[in-house]
Amino acid sequence: MTSPTPPPARGRVLAVTGTSTDVGKTVVTAALAAASSLPEVRGAHAAAPSLPEVRGAQATSHEGPATGPPRAAPSLPEVRGVHAAAPSLPEVRGALAAAPSLPEVRGAQATSHEGPATGPPRAATVAVCKPVQTGVAPTEPGDLAEVARLVGDVTTVESYRYPEPLAPDTAARRAGMPLADPAVIVRTVDDLAATHDLTLVEGAGGVLVRLGESATILDIAAETLAPGTDDGVVIVVAPGLGALNHAELTVNAVRARGLRPAGLVIGWWPPDPDLAMRCNRSDLPRITGVPVIGVLPAGAAALGPEEFRRVAPTWFDPEWLAGSSTSRPASLARTP
Repeated sequence: MTSPTPPPARGRVLAVTGTSTDVGKTVVTAALAAASSLPEVRGAHAAAPSLPEVRGAQATSHEGPATGPPRAAPSLPEVRGVHAAAPSLPEVRGALAAAPSLPEVRGAQATSHEGPATGPPRAATVAVCKPVQTGVAPTEPGDLAEVARLVGDVTTVESYRYPEPLAPDTAARRAGMPLADPAVIVRTVDDLAATHDLTLVEGAGGVLVRLGESATILDIAAETLAPGTDDGVVIVVAPGLGALNHAELTVNAVRARGLRPAGLVIGWWPPDPDLAMRCNRSDLPRITGVPVIGVLPAGAAALGPEEFRRVAPTWFDPEWLAGSSTSRPASLARTP
């Protein structure tokens, strides 16, 4: 009797959502990418050694042109990724098809692993996927341009883009453009997870915002987060009044889908927090049952890239960052 074939190696996947708009999801995503890329905080998962390339037709390297064509995945000879058309919709999907040179469609920083490592530990490979971007014109830099500016060595992939600053499904309908296809997004995330140590998937708005006809970031997470692993949903919260209610509603929605809340991150912490903010920081873990695993200072995005990368790890619980359990009491819930 032959043994079953073990599953392929796969990187950690974290969905990043917010309790509302303008809570700091993008800068938190950038900070997670910067902090997680350091060799000393690499997580438990390693990228698949047989898949060093990043699949997807629009991926290009920050460091210059690739030295050769990427290898096709053995089980999927057709091109997969950002602009893969679903069988039921043969026309090209999404706004990026009209502008293939957009800076937001960034590419392969995955490091090839053809043998045992020699010398110091390598930096972790990190990818950031923005399934749907709204409120940005085809030639304008979007959220992923900000992530790339702050983080540097990171793969970024944007799947769909719509010009008006509205909920994605509304923006798509008003623009007369195809709605985001969850199957395309899931394939993109799976491909990135197969070739990177960590893949961050940044949602749009809150956890129940429709990305397409009916799909939300929770639907994408349900298809891409591996049960029983340290995959999970990172929830970005604002510090002020309303935070407890918004956070508990979001955590309940995540758990109702059978997903693991990976932790709460306060998206911006002012230098002189008021009483409500100070109380919220302590009360969030008690109310939600989820630890505060990160606190970003207000104005973090204004830092220069080198300084941002240097200090980003200090904004997170180091044990959580390394992929340990988040069931213990949060070390960052206390106010300084």
